[in-house]
Amino acid sequence: MWMKMNIFQKGMVTLIVLLGPFLILFLYSNRISENVVRSEIAASTVKQLSFFLSQVETNIEQLDLFAITLGTDSTVREFKDMREDARVYQMVEVKTRMLDKLRMHNAIGGWTNQLTVYSPRLRTGVTTLASIDYERKFASTSLSTRRWSYRLNDLYGQERHTFVKHEVLPAAAEADPRRAELIVEVGFTEDSIVKMLDDFKIGGTGDPFLYHPSYRPITNRSAERTLIGLIIGGTEPPVVGDSGHRTVKLEGRDYLLSYVRSESLGWYLIDYIPVEEILSPIRDSRNTFFFAAGLMVTLGVLSAYLLYKHVQMPIVQLVRGVQRLKIGDYSARIAMKQSGEFDFLFTRFNEMAEQIQELIERVYQEKLRSKEAKLKQLQSQINPHFLYNCFAFIKSMAQLGKNEPVVAMALNLSKYYRYTTRIESEDTTIREEMELIANYLNIQRLQMPRFNFSVDIPERMMDAVIPRLIIQPAVENAVVHGIEPMEAPGMIHIYGLSDGDEHRIVVEDNGVGLAPEALFALKRKLSLPQDEETGYGMWNVHQRMVHRFGKGAGLEIASPKTGGCIVTLHWRESTGNKEG
Repeated sequence: MWMKMNIFQKGMVTLIVLLGPFLILFLYSNRISENVVRSEIAASTVKQLSFFLSQVETNIEQLDLFAITLGTDSTVREFKDMREDARVYQMVEVKTRMLDKLRMHNAIGGWTNQLTVYSPRLRTGVTTLASIDYERKFASTSLSTRRWSYRLNDLYGQERHTFVKHEVLPAAAEADPRRAELIVEVGFTEDSIVKMLDDFKIGGTGDPFLYHPSYRPITNRSAERTLIGLIIGGTEPPVVGDSGHRTVKLEGRDYLLSYVRSESLGWYLIDYIPVEEILSPIRDSRNTFFFAAGLMVTLGVLSAYLLYKHVQMPIVQLVRGVQRLKIGDYSARIAMKQSGEFDFLFTRFNEMAEQIQELIERVYQEKLRSKEAKLKQLQSQINPHFLYNCFAFIKSMAQLGKNEPVVAMALNLSKYYRYTTRIESEDTTIREEMELIANYLNIQRLQMPRFNFSVDIPERMMDAVIPRLIIQPAVENAVVHGIEPMEAPGMIHIYGLSDGDEHRIVVEDNGVGLAPEALFALKRKLSLPQDEETGYGMWNVHQRMVHRFGKGAGLEIASPKTGGCIVTLHWRESTGNKEG
């Protein structure tokens, strides 16, 4: 197999053998580096999340401590010990002092807290909220004394999601808050968490949010809510255990998901980072290596290609040229696009092929001249069978006393033979040729009225110069072999197409058509040299078109499955003008 390869293929195999092991080793090392970086980034992200939660826990512990120590405040104790029949002025004065202390605590803290002190005995309290129904708010079923709860609270006339916790004084009354001396409610809105999430996100690549299976997530203000919805709405739970990390696929991209659980709130802080951004430095290094390797491969391929082009390709060109001469293609030439050792050999080969072609073409031109002479002889002859049929028609119509068909036949017949027997010029215009076609088809319609014809040639084509009697054989073929054998009404449509200097004349009929075998045999004969069996019909038309307008011109035949036959004559006017 190695011996059958050319120089270029051998060079490629050698290059692959040399670079293959290095590429495999680099890919393995790159994969190890990616795994290490992924693990380190995941551990670092978990630490950052833990630090963030420690700040949240600190604020929550301050609220817890405030709720516990509030019962020792002198003003609060005074409020707790007030008699139910105390004066209104005294009650208002104590509540005002308590409210000032609650607001002072809010001003000192970093969060927007909600603080409420309620006395079940007095059925009233003090709150930083706008207004509340104390009895409904502090019903025993709605108190959360052991852990923080997440609920809707009325904040200045608007319901906001809030984290809430209660302290009952004394602690022994937790089982029955109605026996409590005081109930302290502390809370903070999710806006405080959202602000911290916004600050945490600044400068990072993640998108942190708080998650609880029973509630909607708490996100930062610029969060990608679509991705977060995919994370928490997937078939697998987003978190397992108190902390950890894993890789998830969202919208076709891999993300590193890290999470830590808050002991106070019971919520999870989750952050996700695109793996592409994590591994971008390593992948940039990998791409640089690939670029360098690709450059080396390119240089190697270029070297092998230059060797292949300047040594092996000239030899292949020479072999192909000899093979073309062997099969009879005497126009074979070797293009000399390079200068080198093979120029002399190519020059001598082209000279030899040119001499052979000149000899062959000289003989061929003599044959074509002979064919043109025979064609002129045929033009001057009258088709006896066609003429006998016309005279028989005239005789029959005269016996029947029908003068109009007799006059029409005589007029069309005279014009037809006046044109066909005129041999002083080999060329004509499409306009004159169409007049001949109309005369011929009118003659045929008088004898065979069951077919119609139409001619649609653009006016800009009418004055184009073509060889005489170049279209009539195709029309005659449509009448004799297409329409005449069938009993149904027939139609012949002759139309022209022009695109710049490229012209087409199409003769289309709905006759019996051609069988695939007959169509194949006819197409094959068009490209063969003339012999006694080929005749002077469609073959002669094709050869005259090629000789007159060049190799791009000629005759094409098609027979659609729906029936009928389509004959197309095509040529380029500029080519014909040059040769004419």
